[in-house]
Amino acid sequence: MPTIPAQRDQIWFRSTFFEVEPGEDSETNPRCYGRALARWLASALPKDGLPVAEVFPEDWGWCVMVKAAPFRLWVGCGNVDDLATQTLVKASSHRQPLVWTCIVAAEVPVWRRLFGAPDTTGDVRQLVDCVRRTIASAPNTTLMQGPEGPLPA
Repeated sequence: MPTIPAQRDQIWFRSTFFEVEPGEDSETNPRCYGRALARWLASALPKDGLPVAEVFPEDWGWCVMVKAAPFRLWVGCGNVDDLATQTLVKASSHRQPLVWTCIVAAEVPVWRRLFGAPDTTGDVRQLVDCVRRTIASAPNTTLMQGPEGPLPA
């Protein structure tokens, strides 16, 4: 059933904590990584009371599904660095910081929108705050304002 993103938010960070697993992009698209990040996040979110339904690959990276009804609430995990596969895997194995992103999104099915879409604002805000705190707690990780720069001091 088609869905329309109702609300989304994005978090960028630089980290040596999450590794690129050789060959993981065979489940996504070439140079689209984030399996280790998604699995780590999926194990951390329940500690803050946010259950995780599943983790699965998508074309763009890895999805952490938090809930499916009455709307889908999920976190997309992926790399930002657009480097050749060997370079990215080599940087990860040599502990060079890579730029990663998490996109928090809520999707409401089109048919549900016709009959009054549920308000996703609170759920998205709670998940964004939790993901941001969780990522900030990861070793060797720095939150960024966007894909190119650090957060202002």
